[in-house]
Amino acid sequence: MAKLNEMQMKGKHEEVMSNFFNGLRRDMADEFQQKVTGYCLIYAPYYICMIETEDGEFSDFVLRSIRDSIGNQGKYHEQVWCLFSTEEVSRSPITHNLPLYPGP
Repeated sequence: MAKLNEMQMKGKHEEVMSNFFNGLRRDMADEFQQKVTGYCLIYAPYYICMIETEDGEFSDFVLRSIRDSIGNQGKYHEQVWCLFSTEEVSRSPITHNLPLYPGP
């Protein structure tokens, strides 16, 4: 869940957020579209995003990219809250929260 920076959106929330997420890649073009499934509900200036991927390293990359986009000057997000993140293991579920904004 996040609050968007209105100065960056300029009334084009869906287009800007689509470009942001689709532009997340490390090694290959369209990496986000190939590795991630989910949906995003935009209720400007907020959005709720549910994403899932089997590539744990790419998931961490996406979360770091979102964290790095927090700020006032030229950034997409004013605030971000990661509510829940799970990783399933065949024997027992492991639940962890990855902080998006490093504390003091």
